[in-house]
Amino acid sequence: MPKLEQAEIFQYWGKAKPASDTGAQFHPLPYHCLDVAAVAAAMVDNHIYDLRPLAKELGIKADEIKNLLLFFMALHDLGKFARAFQLLRPDLPIVSDAHNPKLFKPYSERHDTLGWIAWIELRGQCGIPNSDDSFWEHWIKSTVGHHGKPPKEYAANGPLDIADCFLPRDVATALQFTQVMADLFQLDKLNLPKLTKGHRDAIKAYSWQLAGLAVIADWLGSNQNFFKYHIASMPLPEYWMQVALPAACYAVKKSGLLLNTPAPALAPQSLFDYLKAPTPLQQYAHEVPLLEEPQLFLLEDVTGAGKTEAALILVNRLMAAGKARGAYIALPTMATANQMYERVSKTYRSGVFRRKKFQALSDVSLQVPKGQVFGLLGPNGAGKTTTVSMICGLTSADRGEVTLGGTIGHMVGVELPGVEQGILGSLMVLGVATALALQVPFAVALAGVALFGAVHGLAHGAESPADFVPFALGFILAWCMLHG
Repeated sequence: MPKLEQAEIFQYWGKAKPASDTGAQFHPLPYHCLDVAAVAAAMVDNHIYDLRPLAKELGIKADEIKNLLLFFMALHDLGKFARAFQLLRPDLPIVSDAHNPKLFKPYSERHDTLGWIAWIELRGQCGIPNSDDSFWEHWIKSTVGHHGKPPKEYAANGPLDIADCFLPRDVATALQFTQVMADLFQLDKLNLPKLTKGHRDAIKAYSWQLAGLAVIADWLGSNQNFFKYHIASMPLPEYWMQVALPAACYAVKKSGLLLNTPAPALAPQSLFDYLKAPTPLQQYAHEVPLLEEPQLFLLEDVTGAGKTEAALILVNRLMAAGKARGAYIALPTMATANQMYERVSKTYRSGVFRRKKFQALSDVSLQVPKGQVFGLLGPNGAGKTTTVSMICGLTSADRGEVTLGGTIGHMVGVELPGVEQGILGSLMVLGVATALALQVPFAVALAGVALFGAVHGLAHGAESPADFVPFALGFILAWCMLHG
């Protein structure tokens, strides 16, 4: 392995925004590259990212696929060896000759594209078998393109030329670093099968995951709380073992990325203490057989059937059986996502992972005088929606009372069959606008029509909820005509 302790390579900067003015003013590029690779290693070792499916598809041993991953992760900032990038900090040692016009290189391409340019130039000398195969292009593009988009393959005026961005010494230094990484991750011991179209298709499909892994690893690997600027030169294998890997393990642990142990499969009433009895859909989610092969579940039912609870019941069972490690919830807007987060997160934490029981609200006390504007602020999960829901009568409190206009929980003089007085009174006093459709526990469908009619001032003189049907149907018809 080449000796790098006193080499010029340590003058190339990878990060140069120090948290303090008193310490090192930059973090050498080789160290930053290893920091990021170490975070990827810690994520694999802690089963945050599972390489086994990719290894199986490629027919490569798990330890070999990991070494390949770490090699390419270490090259994620290969483009920063370019003179064009290093000149972004003309005050640092590597560009002490920054004012020499003969050595000037414009930063016309981002460093992710510069990394792609460097790879094309160096790939035949770095120890990768069949290095010109497009199989390897998918690997390098997924890691150098760690800022949200793949690298460019062509400039606006034609093919990209490495001489436009790199000095000859930059190319030589980048090659030296690449060869050291190939030695560190033992690429010479790879026992790769003959690459086929199937291998290329597989790595292309996984390139999206690899790019996401590179984004997270670079984000954590750039955090100075975990990776201090280390200006003293030391052999890269020593830095990898003694500095980068321990810091990465700590960073991953503190980041909250480590997987929690899921709870055993629980009965619906144990997951949701407010359930008196599961609905048919929730019972189905609790009992449907879980097969060995992949399954697709579509849980659909009428409003109020408890679809969200049914989905979490199924998530609990899948995670308890080792068939899932978490859940993604996709919603059309940030507002609806925030609402769903407050609704789901408490059960997910306390039920699916059996953490300490979550108390939504405790000893809330507030008074809003007449004519005053009042804002209820707090982070996600603080209980804002729960508080408003209790004021409106949509959620019941364990204790305490809500007084609106001097009356506890309702207004006198209006009665509608199937509608709780607290809900009716609260909604007639308050104007409630939620990001999600308002869901009220109606006894019958007509009660919903009656409630919303009452809120809009149509309650007086009505003899039954059915009196509101013509109004409701007329409104629906008008809306449909306006919206096609």
